[in-house]
Amino acid sequence: MRIVCWCRVLVHSIAAIVEDMNWVQRKVHLYNVTFGLYMLDWWERCSFNILVIVLMCFVVRYITQFFKRYMYCVILHRMFNMNGNGFSLK
Repeated sequence: MRIVCWCRVLVHSIAAIVEDMNWVQRKVHLYNVTFGLYMLDWWERCSFNILVIVLMCFVVRYITQFFKRYMYCVILHRMFNMNGNGFSLK
């Protein structure tokens, strides 16, 4: 009976701790658990996070280049078709 009582206390205390975590803390915790960063040293975690940031910079750069090159051409093509020529906006 006492074991069940202690288990309930433990479950309720864990639930209270989880409820106290805000949204950002939960997402950071999920990131650490998903990629297994919780078991790494601080310097390994830091190097992995730097690698992720650099890769994300490349992805953002590629997306912006895509919109600069291809979407600009699509917009100019639509303006050309709407006006009959690409020079007047009237």
